[in-house]
Amino acid sequence: MAEDPGGRPSLTGPAVGVDGCRGGWQCAWREGDAWRLRRLATFEEVLAAFPEDAGLAVDMPIGLPDRGFRECDLLARRLLGRSGGRVFLAPPRPCLSARTPAEFQEIHRRLTGKGAGVPVWRIVPPIAELDRLLGPELHARVFEAHPELAFQALAGVALPSKHTSEGLVARRRVLRLEPDGPPAGHDELDAMVLSLTARLFSAGRAKTLPDQPPVDAAGKPMRIVVPIRP
Repeated sequence: MAEDPGGRPSLTGPAVGVDGCRGGWQCAWREGDAWRLRRLATFEEVLAAFPEDAGLAVDMPIGLPDRGFRECDLLARRLLGRSGGRVFLAPPRPCLSARTPAEFQEIHRRLTGKGAGVPVWRIVPPIAELDRLLGPELHARVFEAHPELAFQALAGVALPSKHTSEGLVARRRVLRLEPDGPPAGHDELDAMVLSLTARLFSAGRAKTLPDQPPVDAAGKPMRIVVPIRP
């Protein structure tokens, strides 16, 4: 995989969607006309499972602020409007050193001025895993995306919650899956739309939030990739 000066990867391998889920990482990619699904326990296994020319769109923060909140998260919430709470605000990097929820909240309040929701504490381990594994050599092919932003962008409207049957049907429609096709929960559907996002990013049919992403103290880009509706 190569990357152009504007930060857009050029895929020669599979476009893989990787959704953080209970017990690990849900992966999805296309082989011909068929979707392939695989769940792996660690992101190290994810990197080993796919060739070096694969592009991976990951639903997990990559690039963390020293304090305050990332611009990409705030822009994402604005785009989602009333559904903005579906995007978690990434914690500052010092929060990754916390060993208890109380310690996490203390650091978070000191660096952002407010506490974090319980779900944010729960994703600290996978955030830390990504932060440890993703060096500069991987920035061209492993990038952050968000399923809710992708579904809304491709549908042209906000979708019902993915935790409802109506929301699952709407997401299957965006993915052009048969209503009576193989069952897929929201983790699988999220991974599928992330795979589409990776493919569209490579084809120049996606944008980044913000347009000119900053990098964090560790040199990681703080951006979210969003597909552009055809």
